[in-house]
Amino acid sequence: ERALPDGRFRLIPPGLLERLHERLARPRSDAPFALVSSRQLTRTNSTPYMAPTKSPDIPSLHLHPDDAARLAMEPGSRVAVKSAAGSVEAIAVHDRDLRRGVVSLAPGWLDTNVAQLISSSAEIDLATGQPPMTAIAVELTKVESR
Repeated sequence: ERALPDGRFRLIPPGLLERLHERLARPRSDAPFALVSSRQLTRTNSTPYMAPTKSPDIPSLHLHPDDAARLAMEPGSRVAVKSAAGSVEAIAVHDRDLRRGVVSLAPGWLDTNVAQLISSSAEIDLATGQPPMTAIAVELTKVESR
């Protein structure tokens, strides 16, 4: 009864496939990295911020070791992460589980707030009213010691 008349199931809501094709047809950003969301045990995006002195975690940017080597970023280096909307700083962590060109940063940090990298007005999804929350085009720069 829930299948379409020809016996198939509708797996994609009407309009979604067209939106996907439109999105894929847009030119990619010149930014060399795509920032994706990650999680840390003591951090979430829906709880009060915990003081850094009380957390075993650090605001860490995970990147593939080959990308880190190309940018001369050793583990523990401070990294500036910049998008079209803003920038934050984090600590570099090498992570072979990520693809080259992909970096990840967890939410839940006050100073290293990933929300600063997301525009609340550009590229809003018409169906959901949400800005893009992953695959954010970013550039990375090693922050020299102060």
